[in-house]
Amino acid sequence: MLNFPWVRRILPRTGTQKERTPFLERRLGVWRVLIAADESSSFRLPNLHWGPVSTYIPLLTRAYKDVYSVSPKLFWVLMATNLWYAIEDSLSLYFSNRLLLLIQHSVLEGKIHTSLDKDLCIAIIARASCSVFSGFVQWTSNGVKDQYRVLAPNLARDIEASQDNEAGLTVNPSQVFDSLLRLLDLGKQIISSLLQLRLLLHLLGSEFASAGLASIVICFLPMILDNMWGNKPWGKAYVKQAVNDDYLRQEALTSLTKHTYKAEVMGGNLSGYLLNGRVLKYQKVHDALSHIPNGDVEDLWKRSTTALPSMFSNLCNDGPMLYIGLLALMNPSQVSVVQLAMLQQTATRLRYTFIFAKRIITIYPIELAGLNNFYRLLDLKNKMKDGCMPYSPAAGSSGLSLEVRNVSFNYPGAKSERDALKDVSFSIKAGQLVVIVGANGSGKSTILKLLTRYYDTTSGTVVIDGNPIEDYRIADLRSVTASLTQEHTLFPLSMSENIGIGSPSSVTNLEKIAQAAKLAGAQDVIQNFTDGYDTVLEPVKTAQISLTGRRNEDLKKEYEKMEKTTNVSGTSHSLGWCVY
Repeated sequence: MLNFPWVRRILPRTGTQKERTPFLERRLGVWRVLIAADESSSFRLPNLHWGPVSTYIPLLTRAYKDVYSVSPKLFWVLMATNLWYAIEDSLSLYFSNRLLLLIQHSVLEGKIHTSLDKDLCIAIIARASCSVFSGFVQWTSNGVKDQYRVLAPNLARDIEASQDNEAGLTVNPSQVFDSLLRLLDLGKQIISSLLQLRLLLHLLGSEFASAGLASIVICFLPMILDNMWGNKPWGKAYVKQAVNDDYLRQEALTSLTKHTYKAEVMGGNLSGYLLNGRVLKYQKVHDALSHIPNGDVEDLWKRSTTALPSMFSNLCNDGPMLYIGLLALMNPSQVSVVQLAMLQQTATRLRYTFIFAKRIITIYPIELAGLNNFYRLLDLKNKMKDGCMPYSPAAGSSGLSLEVRNVSFNYPGAKSERDALKDVSFSIKAGQLVVIVGANGSGKSTILKLLTRYYDTTSGTVVIDGNPIEDYRIADLRSVTASLTQEHTLFPLSMSENIGIGSPSSVTNLEKIAQAAKLAGAQDVIQNFTDGYDTVLEPVKTAQISLTGRRNEDLKKEYEKMEKTTNVSGTSHSLGWCVY
């Protein structure tokens, strides 16, 4: 193995320490990688991790049921198209071989016999039909995939559950379909491999019958050697962590270029400070990382090994062709150019089938992990328990009454040992107007988050109309309260819908919406927009231009006219806190 200054390996500890540290630790560039120790036999194929795959069988069953429930008809179309792809390669090779042999026979004879004429026409029609049908199946399968795009559900997470590590999992609804499609691909490659092996033996014929087994072994050899020598992280159980301070500093400084910090960076004239300042120099951390790779763990892993396995593996990839050439040298009178061409084409196609199947086997555990993450996020439960008591204000009531009794609270995962609230008690009667005043960090916003059940108290009780707040249904409580956060975010909807969404039953009542805007002092601002209440300040991006399109001035001008994000000049989205 080549020694790199940025690569370090720590072997598992021996004796009693080994039980406490059942993993390998490696330093790859800026990463610290912990890899689960492999206690199985060293003679197995390391990339074939069937144990972890078998644990996902219930998950795959659930995923298949979900996809089938979308459209049973399209599900069976998908199965049929994959079955066709499994036999298409072998069928195409067979018809091509038959067509070429008939053409060769006709050329050698100098004329076309009636029987050959008929067989040749059948072979031509069969080969053309195979190509046409393959194109149709490919077009159909693309439509099937689009139909199976599963939309992510609107997950009703409470804030505490949203801050859970599980909620931070990167998922894509298409992972469900893609994982199932990859499993079908694996089955397709296995069937295709068996059919191509049978075709290879058929092409070798009786003259090379003794060479059949050797041909098959040579075709398998690259895959076997790659699995035995390949020490790749794909499919391994590992955790990576960035531990290089310069890399972390660079990532933090790079994040300041995002739109989120644009106003602060420009307003504070921080560009020069970040790039050329004496304290926070981006160039300084960039230079410090110049000799330390910070790419993907998979890429760094490859670079930490020698090139010999890769070189020998590539040589083995040419094994089938070299073997076929050897057959021609040994029996020049018993083999034709057409046979050599078909043997070479079949062996090459078979080799690529093996490579593709091996790749699926290697990376499939990663896709299964993505599928698992999707369903883990789907099944993630809220941390707070909803109450079962409905809340309905009494007729003629002037509001709700609440009492805070010895409430203490600290945010989940807070780094400070100091509680955000400590033994707070107060009461508010129905109909009272109360303003909470205090210094920054005194707990004003925290109290309001507890009253709206963003969080539950650590200790103490919040009582509403004589009952603990936990007893009420959360949806009922929030339906009789209104809150405007200090950093309220506008939805990518029209101005009228942003206002009316606070009362869903009146979201289309333009008269009430205009009245609410007038009371809030926003009517004049809204009327200044060309589209008035139909204005969307932060629209969903709908316009895109291709790379070639940017070179066309007319298209570029039209693209510039298309709708973009709008800001309300001189105003702020935030108006403060209100709870009714």
